[in-house]
Amino acid sequence: MNIPLSKSRAVSGKILFARNCALAFAQGKLSIKTPDLMHTGEIDGWSYLVMTRLAGQASREVWASVGQRDRLEIVSRLGWQ
Repeated sequence: MNIPLSKSRAVSGKILFARNCALAFAQGKLSIKTPDLMHTGEIDGWSYLVMTRLAGQASREVWASVGQRDRLEIVSRLGWQ
């Protein structure tokens, strides 16, 4: 499981809400696997979410090595799902 944490309570809640919405929107609609949202909540003013972890490398780890043409292809395909 992956539990993203943030040191800023105000930003954390907004980011996690956006992530929650994005996960819910993409669930089952893309040709690629997306994490399953297991639970969301708040403890002492700290928002959190629990989601499944996918196998492979995170896009943020490989994005810099992807060429411009391939980046455009990737985002175009995801945008039309």
